[in-house]
Amino acid sequence: MFAKSVAFKKLASIGIWAMAALSPTLLVVPAMAQSVSPVQANLDVRARARALLISPETAARDALLSGRNDIVLLAKPALFTVSASIDTTHSSNAFMRPEDGVADTATNSDLGVQIGTRVASRFDVSASLVVSNQTYSKYSELDYNSVQASLGVAARLKGFEIDLRVSPSRIYDSKFKQAQLTQQQSQVTVAYPLQVKGVNIVPSIFASRSNSNPVDYNNTAYGIDISAARRLSTSWPLTAFVSVGYQQRAYDAYFPDLLGVERTDKLTRASIGFEFDVGKVGAIGVQYSVQDNQSTSDVNGFKATNGGLSLRLRHRF
Repeated sequence: MFAKSVAFKKLASIGIWAMAALSPTLLVVPAMAQSVSPVQANLDVRARARALLISPETAARDALLSGRNDIVLLAKPALFTVSASIDTTHSSNAFMRPEDGVADTATNSDLGVQIGTRVASRFDVSASLVVSNQTYSKYSELDYNSVQASLGVAARLKGFEIDLRVSPSRIYDSKFKQAQLTQQQSQVTVAYPLQVKGVNIVPSIFASRSNSNPVDYNNTAYGIDISAARRLSTSWPLTAFVSVGYQQRAYDAYFPDLLGVERTDKLTRASIGFEFDVGKVGAIGVQYSVQDNQSTSDVNGFKATNGGLSLRLRHRF
């Protein structure tokens, strides 16, 4: 009991600190001077693609590579996890514009820390903080840095996995000086993991609400995803994975004076890849994906293909 009490105190202190570091900016939105143009290369969409380094999808592949079948609620997690990743991704439409895309290659690096524990053999409570950098080889105006925190709880109920999460984030310019976009996203995800002939399949649905600064980026979204992964060999820790998804995102009032239309995005995506586990310390992966974003805003629709190579490192203790 004493050990659990100490774990909870550590978890609470880190979670509160992570939220406190970012959330105040959302409580004083009118006083802040953040601004981003609606044609500034779909900044919110590009940043959204950089999911948290420690995510349910990553955890699922970690579980598969280590031979565990419990997709979301893994074997009792270590209290602390420190992670880092670097990947290089080539995009056919780096600016994510509706016209013919301009290709570029981006190098992405992430450094993250997570603290988590399990309660009553059913609930996983976690807090995390990730700092990211994205640098493009040709178009430096696309470069940015970001800080993202997350506080959430995941639970199992009759085969369903339910994840409730609050994630404040802030995007900075390439020099980490000017804040460009601050968001706080609240999301609920419901998944139903199953295994069919050795293939781990995870269908899921989600709904989210994002409050932003500037307020032009406030939006509500929902979507559906299906992912599948299979370990290809019993002697080699190589996993193949594929996923498809659809989401619809409605913006409250997206630069109404400038565009004069209500913005609603309908994004369809698909990806395929392979990941090779490097012992207990990380994984090397390769991935190819396609995206098609249909938008009522003339400047925010786009189509893009992306391919890249990644290296992830982790240490649990």
